[in-house]
Amino acid sequence: MRKVPPPGPAGTSVAARTGGVLQAAAFVILLGAAVSRCFLAEMPFRISPLRFGQVAAETGRPKVSVDRGEIARATFAAGILVAAACWLIGGALRGRIAVRHAWLAVAILVFAALSLTSGLRAPEKRDGLLVWLEQVSLLGAGFVMVQCCRDRRRFACTVTVLAGLGLAMGLWGLWQMGEDRAAALEAYGRQGLLLSGEGPGTAEQEVFEARFRDPALLGFFGLANLFASLLVILLPAAVGLAGDKLRLAVRSLRENRPNRRKGELDLPTLAAVLAVCGALLIAVILLLTRSRGGVAAAVLAIVAAAGVVRFRGWLVRHRRKALLCILCLLLAAAGALIASGVRNDHLPGKTMTFRWFYWTGAGQIVADHPLLGVGGGNFGAAYLQRRRAEAEEAVKTPHNFVLHALAQFGIPGGAVYVVVIGGVLLGITRARSTAGAAAPGRLPLPPALATSAACQGSAPRLKGLPGATWLIVLLAGMTFAARAVFFDWMGDLHLLILEVILPVLALALSLVVAFWAGRKLSAGTDAVGPLARVGLCCGLGGFVLHNLVTFSLWAPGPGLVFWVAAGAALGQAGAARERTLSRLRWFAAAAGAAGVIAVIVLVWRPICRKAYLTGQLARSLSAGNAGSAIGLAEQAAGADPLDAQAAADAARVIVSTVPPFPAAGGRGPAGDFRVVADLQRAWRWADEAVHRNPVHGNSHRLAGGIAWDLAAPRQRRYRWDRPAGQPDQLEKRCLEELSQDPKNPALLSRFASLAQFRGDYPEAFRRCEIAAGEDPDSAALQTHLGNTAWLAKRPDRARAAWQAAARLAPESPFADQAASCTHRAVLLDPMNLRLRVGLARMLLAMGRPGPALAQLRAAEEINSALLAFGRRFPPPSALRFGPEERLELDLLRARAAAIKELSSPGPD
Repeated sequence: MRKVPPPGPAGTSVAARTGGVLQAAAFVILLGAAVSRCFLAEMPFRISPLRFGQVAAETGRPKVSVDRGEIARATFAAGILVAAACWLIGGALRGRIAVRHAWLAVAILVFAALSLTSGLRAPEKRDGLLVWLEQVSLLGAGFVMVQCCRDRRRFACTVTVLAGLGLAMGLWGLWQMGEDRAAALEAYGRQGLLLSGEGPGTAEQEVFEARFRDPALLGFFGLANLFASLLVILLPAAVGLAGDKLRLAVRSLRENRPNRRKGELDLPTLAAVLAVCGALLIAVILLLTRSRGGVAAAVLAIVAAAGVVRFRGWLVRHRRKALLCILCLLLAAAGALIASGVRNDHLPGKTMTFRWFYWTGAGQIVADHPLLGVGGGNFGAAYLQRRRAEAEEAVKTPHNFVLHALAQFGIPGGAVYVVVIGGVLLGITRARSTAGAAAPGRLPLPPALATSAACQGSAPRLKGLPGATWLIVLLAGMTFAARAVFFDWMGDLHLLILEVILPVLALALSLVVAFWAGRKLSAGTDAVGPLARVGLCCGLGGFVLHNLVTFSLWAPGPGLVFWVAAGAALGQAGAARERTLSRLRWFAAAAGAAGVIAVIVLVWRPICRKAYLTGQLARSLSAGNAGSAIGLAEQAAGADPLDAQAAADAARVIVSTVPPFPAAGGRGPAGDFRVVADLQRAWRWADEAVHRNPVHGNSHRLAGGIAWDLAAPRQRRYRWDRPAGQPDQLEKRCLEELSQDPKNPALLSRFASLAQFRGDYPEAFRRCEIAAGEDPDSAALQTHLGNTAWLAKRPDRARAAWQAAARLAPESPFADQAASCTHRAVLLDPMNLRLRVGLARMLLAMGRPGPALAQLRAAEEINSALLAFGRRFPPPSALRFGPEERLELDLLRARAAAIKELSSPGPD
């Protein structure tokens, strides 16, 4: 019989070793997720994933790409929860689950329950559940990092990786400085505007081009504030690491001076110089983001870190007094700011005044939804209903993390979230109690410089963590995978090299520089000392301070970096009681695994299926395969029954593939029936979008437009949209088509529209009169005729044509439905002046001049408010009415007066 070996020491069994590997894997997963997410353009809100690029010259069709932000957010959230489950299972295998800061686990569970309830009650449930999953995963990442970073080497590894990430962001900022944004705007930006129906001179183009040409560095996020906020954490960490490496270099120079030969380079000194250069590069890139709030927060963080280093002894002895003073200063500043806003109804400067508008709107939302809030990701729609006339932007967040939490999750859930952040910040201020610590007033040396083992700290030696070289390979590999999967490089090898491979190489190089301290990479973490920890903690405080005026705490990339860094810093803080789960360890592990499985099945799977179908849809649209595109759009909408955006996209895809009634030939009943059937198909999906999210104004607007087409389907051929393309080429093509069918009213109408858009109103009137003669029963053509006559200074002819159009107004239930849906969209976004003008056009086409004039008056009041605000805070708003739009307002008023004459009694 084989003898059974006696059990070895605790922690040496196969199960215990496996558990250690799982917990180390959880740590690596969290580090990799934090690094790789900073290379993705994830946002804390959802928009349509379809992106239309430049029209290909050989096909005449736009290249359609897909924004994969939603599937990236869901995948990373699920991956973080997998890491948490690995940590739980690893602890169970090791015989006990040791928990530090158990209050944090309780608070996260309470927040998860409250935010889930809020998400399930939200109008847009997909946003509510996605934000719930994302925020719970971010908080969970912080909790797991607290447990992992009890080990000093893991904390040192985290700080080093963050410093390397900062250097990689700095290198990418240098690359962005060399980009030709004007050329990119010519190639892609203007084409995208034309495809969306926005031509030269519109407010949308002015806003878009101003942002596109802004020289501020954006990183991978597309917004300078998010990039700057991320650097607020990374810069102090890099500065602290550089300071520790400088101390190592000074010690090395002193010890090796007798043995160093003339001209010999001291490697620790070279490593310190590289670290200092890297920190300076990050600082320069932060300045080039032009984010005043981000720069101010970073400066405060570095100054605070210097103060902590200088007065460490006093701060350790009087920690509570110092924290109380800081809290009083913050409350006094906040009180003064609020008092100024209440008294003057604005704050100093245009940017802060806009913030005041956001905050007051968020306060109204909290007052209206105090218990559960509006649900995660639902702030944008709720804010539009409360937006002031002067507030230009339709923001998705209030740019204040406290108000954002309260508005999304209600006062109970938001308060728990704020308490968690406050508790973590208080916890990281505690000095770590280690044996053999330096005397008060002096910082202890890093372990590499310490002369006694006591200075190494009391944490056990790290087990299961790969070496620095392997860790760099793993982090670079995870970043490459994330960038290759979630960035749509569309099979372009050149784009793959520039946008995927080069950033990963820059990251790998930056991590090598960060880890290297003059010796081999495996010893690089020994250079991390108290300066790095102080810098990191102050950077975290600066990040939270910056989030009082921005929303990077809710952005997936910067948010995860914050919670990973905060968890690591809290894990190294002192005065933390440890609690253990022994008997219930397998129950906790099983609960964690079951939760991950439930999340994958119920949340991640439908989003993944929808993302796959949307990718197929984009390829079909690029190839011009309309039938396949419609089927895929409907499948994508059906794959995620909680997503209103997918249903709206299905309706838009169907409408975009429905041509106007055939211009030449095929104008029979069969063609008419097909168009009506397709429009009804689109209407069903638009109505489904309204049903899925009844408070989203864009869905109501879309449904109203489709219903209007159904009310008078044959009039679609006479719609005058702003032409997408060169006017000369369009007129030449139109003339060629007219030569084949010279009496086609649709072609004649299009020919007239081209003349009007180039400003030749007499020619447009002449052409439109010919078109109206071919189809005198068309209300749309009579309307165009009246408009061109008025623009051509022929008011009597315009009045007659408008009155004829009013007599031909569509009488259909769909017309009333169209007006009702559009009016509902106006109620959900009452400060959208162009939406009101669109409703006025529709009401005039229905022969209702009174309500139309009311909408025009409201639009002019909003425009007056924008003009008045622009005079107080120049430059003037880009959303005010332009000269062409003011001319159209006069035209619409004249048209309303003409229609009123039809119902007025004639002279005696």
